[in-house]
Amino acid sequence: TNLRSRLILTSIAATLFTLILIQDVYGAIIRVPGDAQTIQQAINIARQGDEIIVSPGIYRETLVIEDKMRIILRSTDPDADPKPVTIRANADRPTITVRDSSEITIRGFIITSGTEIDPTTLEEVSVGGGIDVIGSQDIVLDELELVENIGRTISIDSSSVTITNIDIPEPIFEEGDEIDGISITNVSDVEMENVNIENNPGDGIFIENSSLRYVDGAVTGN
Repeated sequence: TNLRSRLILTSIAATLFTLILIQDVYGAIIRVPGDAQTIQQAINIARQGDEIIVSPGIYRETLVIEDKMRIILRSTDPDADPKPVTIRANADRPTITVRDSSEITIRGFIITSGTEIDPTTLEEVSVGGGIDVIGSQDIVLDELELVENIGRTISIDSSSVTITNIDIPEPIFEEGDEIDGISITNVSDVEMENVNIENNPGDGIFIENSSLRYVDGAVTGN
């Protein structure tokens, strides 16, 4: 009887372990705003292997993806033109920051600046924009449009990133500002394909102590 009980408990434990492995491999689908009211809420509850699918609309959020692994964040139709989802910053920070994470894919969004209330004047001012990737590995940025970002575009620091099918037009800037289309620094490793960078008031691509492989794109007017 004791042997049979041990065998049953072992079988239950093995089944639970298998179910955990399956969840880690395949993950869950988190829909915004169905399963989470905001994109950031979906990111916060996402586990390894999950996919976050964002319904069409404008989302006023400043997103932080931190200490996450193997998550896909995408719109309902990443290949659509125009993109069905706009993420508009609501603070004076990058619209999306990826930090200390790995195997993160972001697809099918318009990334832009937004507004916040100036605490001194109590007036609405334009803020934010762009994407920062910091200390992260195997990050994929695909099918994104960066539009009217204020003083920012894409910054990659100590990270490995693949960037495909992205347009980076002129950001919003003041006279004398130097803003690079893409900044790649601190031993980063970047691959780019079909990336078009135009009219940034700095270098089209700034590289320091890093590596870049770039095909099928154009850097003009920088």
